[in-house]
Amino acid sequence: MDEMYDNATVTLDTLVEAGGSNFSLGQRQIVALTRALGLKSKLFILDEATAAIDHNTDNIIQQAIHTELSKDTTVITVSHRLQTIMDSDRVMVLAAGHLTEFDSPAALLMQGGLFKGMVDESLDREKLRKMVGL
Repeated sequence: MDEMYDNATVTLDTLVEAGGSNFSLGQRQIVALTRALGLKSKLFILDEATAAIDHNTDNIIQQAIHTELSKDTTVITVSHRLQTIMDSDRVMVLAAGHLTEFDSPAALLMQGGLFKGMVDESLDREKLRKMVGL
């Protein structure tokens, strides 16, 4: 099996083997996100796209999405990481496959409910609240 590349040796010239087998899962996610950002699509769907990436890299990716995509691009993010979605315009909270809440993160925090409960249970609750100006 090929040796995994560490972050210091991955460059734009690094060969991507079939299925990205020479990269870690997190590195494959970053390559896929970079390709998607380059397409400049009107719809950008991220389904747990940063799940295998550390929080600092996730922050960098979220900033790139917000700065590199045009204002007329719709971004749909599926995530279990609250930090990933706190700067979203709207959040949908699903429970048992049903929509239970839908509003801005700040409004959901002020209303109470499942979203507020998830934030309140988080060890990062103060940081999450600051992200939405509360």
